[in-house]
Amino acid sequence: CNIALVEDRLGTLKEFLSQADKKLSILQRDAEKREISQKLYARLGQERGEAAKDKTESKDMKQEEIVRLHEAGFSSPVIAKRVGSPLGEVELVISLADSKG
Repeated sequence: CNIALVEDRLGTLKEFLSQADKKLSILQRDAEKREISQKLYARLGQERGEAAKDKTESKDMKQEEIVRLHEAGFSSPVIAKRVGSPLGEVELVISLADSKG
């Protein structure tokens, strides 16, 4: 009778251990997924920041080119075609540059 009780308790204990192992496995997978997600988001954030920086630098270079061409005597329509910008944008950049200088 005592042996049956011990075996019954041992079976129950094994079930609990099995359930605990499954839960630990799930927690480990979730932790790994979370870590991968954090690394991915960090990398995407860096790439996004770099892309914004590149875009700003490219825009600044284009504006400098517009001003340089204007100072060299080129007309606004010619500058617009050359740098690939709308005529209104070119005229705005030239106007702002003239007001500063």
